[in-house]
Amino acid sequence: MAKKTLIKGFEVTKSIPIPELDLHLTELRDEKTGAEVLHLKAKDPENVFCLSFKTIPKTSNGVAHILEHMVLCGSKNYPVKDPFFSMLRRSLNTFMNALTGSDFTCYPAATLVKKDFYNLLDVYLDAVFFPTLKKESFLQEGHRLEYQTGKDPKTPLEIKGIVYNEMKGALSSAGSRLSEEINAQLFPTITYGINSGGDPKVIPDLTYEELVNFHKEHYDPARCLFFFYGDLPLEGHLDFIRKKVLSKAKPASKLPLLPLEKRFTKPKSVKSKYPLSQEEMGEKKAYMSLGWLTTPIQDQQELLALSILQVMLMDTDASPLKMAILKSGLASQASLSLDSEISEAPLVLTLSGIEAKDAKTLEKTVFSTLEDLVAKGFSKKLIESAIHQFEFHRSEITGDHYPYGLILFFRSGLLKQHGVEPEEGLLIHTQIEKLKKTLKKNKRYFEELLKKTMLDNRHFVKVLMEPDPSLAKKELKEEKQRIQKIEKALSASQKKAIVKEALKLEKAQKEEEKQDINILPKLTLKDVPGKIRDYPLKEEKFGPLKGYYHTCFTNHITYTDLIFPLPLLPEEDLYLLRLFALLLPQIGLKSMAYEKFLNEVQASTGGIGASVSLQLNARDPNLFTPSLQLSGKCLKRNTQEMMHLMKGLAKECDFTNKKRIKEVLLKHWTSLDSRLTQSALRYAISLSTKGLSEPARINDAWFGLTYWQKMKALTQNLDQTIDSLVERLLYLQQEIFKKASPELIISGDESTIELLHSEDFSNFSKPSKEPKPIKRAPRKEKIASQGRVISAPVSSAAMALSLVPYADPRSPLFSLASSLLENRFLHQKIREEGGAYGGGATCYPLAGQFVFFSFRDPHIAATKKAFKDAVAKLAAGGFTKQDLTEAKLEAIQSQDSPVSPGSRADISYSFHKEGRTPTLRQEWRERLLKATKEEVVDVLKNVIAPKLEEAPFVAFAGKELFDKENALLKEEGEKPLPLYPLS
Repeated sequence: MAKKTLIKGFEVTKSIPIPELDLHLTELRDEKTGAEVLHLKAKDPENVFCLSFKTIPKTSNGVAHILEHMVLCGSKNYPVKDPFFSMLRRSLNTFMNALTGSDFTCYPAATLVKKDFYNLLDVYLDAVFFPTLKKESFLQEGHRLEYQTGKDPKTPLEIKGIVYNEMKGALSSAGSRLSEEINAQLFPTITYGINSGGDPKVIPDLTYEELVNFHKEHYDPARCLFFFYGDLPLEGHLDFIRKKVLSKAKPASKLPLLPLEKRFTKPKSVKSKYPLSQEEMGEKKAYMSLGWLTTPIQDQQELLALSILQVMLMDTDASPLKMAILKSGLASQASLSLDSEISEAPLVLTLSGIEAKDAKTLEKTVFSTLEDLVAKGFSKKLIESAIHQFEFHRSEITGDHYPYGLILFFRSGLLKQHGVEPEEGLLIHTQIEKLKKTLKKNKRYFEELLKKTMLDNRHFVKVLMEPDPSLAKKELKEEKQRIQKIEKALSASQKKAIVKEALKLEKAQKEEEKQDINILPKLTLKDVPGKIRDYPLKEEKFGPLKGYYHTCFTNHITYTDLIFPLPLLPEEDLYLLRLFALLLPQIGLKSMAYEKFLNEVQASTGGIGASVSLQLNARDPNLFTPSLQLSGKCLKRNTQEMMHLMKGLAKECDFTNKKRIKEVLLKHWTSLDSRLTQSALRYAISLSTKGLSEPARINDAWFGLTYWQKMKALTQNLDQTIDSLVERLLYLQQEIFKKASPELIISGDESTIELLHSEDFSNFSKPSKEPKPIKRAPRKEKIASQGRVISAPVSSAAMALSLVPYADPRSPLFSLASSLLENRFLHQKIREEGGAYGGGATCYPLAGQFVFFSFRDPHIAATKKAFKDAVAKLAAGGFTKQDLTEAKLEAIQSQDSPVSPGSRADISYSFHKEGRTPTLRQEWRERLLKATKEEVVDVLKNVIAPKLEEAPFVAFAGKELFDKENALLKEEGEKPLPLYPLS
């Protein structure tokens, strides 16, 4: 019998290299408690930990989600208000969060600083294993009954709570409702059929006692998966969790694996509704999802094959199933998703931009296409391209949104919690080689898999969802009726108890504000690296092109960009520049039809895309260099093929294909329109800043409500406007690609640079001179405070004002002011007391803008007042030197966040074009670190405060909420918000 290997009292149950990702995987089991540890050793200074629990809710009362919020509201060793939010600004974390999945809850954090890593781990361990779970936290974070004016039982009774309002906002979109409905139908007997985030209709059923018991059952240390990633030694982690938690813990059995869902004997068909305002109603507003329950997570080989089948069927507009759907004209948007992280993988085809009357025909189109594919078979090239895509994206070192280590947790740690070997989610090439051997033995493997999982699978659900302009009002009425029913049944003593509870919560919140949070661990300014993080660019000629590159390890992937200067158009045509970038990689070449072009992109690259940017000037936010960025990435061996395709787009993109342009535009509009409620905060910010500068006006024309309006008008009259549109696109093509030469940006290793030096760029003309930045004086259009009506029971709001340029010595002070306003006032008023999901202030130093915001917010009047009250309090010196230190740490976090290898050259090039030289960025950092309280008070009092009265306040919300809040604004002597149509 092999001898046990022990490390610090933990038995090593597995220790294997993962050469494909340059990792070493170690699995361990605590001999005392049975707790499990998964460690990925990597040459990465961004260390990650993640404490993960299996959480299996039985109803949609939101217990797992509310518990996730509550454990971060104080613990045994840190019994203070919001240790989580406090640590956000007492550390140099590169990531901190908590996530509730459908069958797990996890608590991840990342940092580059060893001391910080253990500070964060200490707070997280205490939070999840020894939380105070106070009743007041339950009322604040979850739900409570409270009178509109807390002390007055004569005012209307309401349901309040952060998660309650968060989920009201989340379920205001059609996509969220459709997803919940399809899961409910596919999983009628196990946990995935309920809403783990919580359904607002069910959340009020959750009791405090149920939540406490849920924590006892699911958050036992022996049932936690302790995940670590990075270059810090494993032994230190083991010592730490032993000392802080496991030495006090007892053994406990693991939670059992979920049972398999009982399979249907026949398919299901369901009809449903979603809320849409009368103004948003129109043609093709229905949705349809076709869902199949497929393979258990234990069969990783079949799940890999299904992932590749998904790519083959639907990854691009030239993929066979997606092309058939779009060409039918019955749907303008289609997507296929496979959730391979839960115990059984649902495969869901979602179709939007449809008419309900076409649903049956559309379903027939889908199934006849699938039958045809099984009969005729998949081409060898399609299979190889799909495998290439899967391999590419699993090999890419990402990390601009999530730390790379956390991405690897989702790929390995979640598998382990389902009883699967974690390396199966990491061994990319090994798994692919197994699949290739299977394909050699069975040439029709994918056809048989499609037939089994989609055509012959009786565990199939069709959900048709139609818009209902009366649904939002109906649901609000139902909520009021539920509350009225509760209120009628209340005795006088119960009413007094509600008032007493509200006062008790208010008192607790105020007392928490006085708590000394210095019992929490922290970094000091001495722990902050003195120098900026920099990714130096080298400049060389690549034929006639000026090239910039940054060399680094990219796991054998080439990243390139061709940057073209943009012409400035009349205001009414500005939206065309973003539209041009959208169409460019999707419409093919004169010498290659779009289907073939997309297939070539699929076969040899990780994607080719285009975008527009303004590249503002650090010394003057009204000075900018508009550009179009054509971007591509590929395995290094395919660099030549990728560059051929990118150059082809610049030389001969086919803007005369009207049919294809129509197809792409309708798809794009359907996506924009369906995401209106989720994008409401972005639109509110864009609209509130629109009048501050010319670049802000252009940004709104490209990404704001103005663009949404232009696209709506364009697609409603596409047959009449297509000729004119094509003419303007052809004009832009000449202006962008024929009159100027691009600059070449590269991220890769030295051999990648050599490859690109051998590339032929002679078709690009030699640039006569470098494009000069453009300056346009701001137009004198004042954006009025206003409301825009959407189908949402909660609000997204923004209020904006202009500041100084990035290079102004005062610029860092505004970043500090935004952090102080949020942390010392707005978070408490808008989130904790007001029940909004979020709210605060943010500074955009390069744009010279300052924005107050709130989202998923049940209030408008109180939030608008909170913005002004926050400035008044802090301008009067209402913060301490420690608060200022924390604001500095928070500001440094964003500056020092790691950048993925593929993005480093891009970021450095942007700095170069903006004039943010290393010297200027270093000066900005030093000014921020040396800032005094008096300096911050000065800009609050003399710059921000005087501009508040003129700052436009913009809110997006439902009509019923506007009616209620405008009445409150009137009562307070404020002007009600005039309501404007969306278009």
